[in-house]
Amino acid sequence: MESHEAYDIIQSAGYVDVMYKDRTVWIEQINDDEKTVLVKDLDSDKEYLVSLEQLRKTDGEREFTIS
Repeated sequence: MESHEAYDIIQSAGYVDVMYKDRTVWIEQINDDEKTVLVKDLDSDKEYLVSLEQLRKTDGEREFTIS
């Protein structure tokens, strides 16, 4: 995922499904310099610092990786 796409998701008025591994997450913060994001697992409330490349956005039943 590119950082501008992560910013678009954060600023979106609607809900956007974002996955980290097999978990639905909420984007909390974006670090452009490191190309990382702080995400929160929506099921467990655990936070993870992950690479933008590890996130994928889902579109209904279709899943795709943003790069």
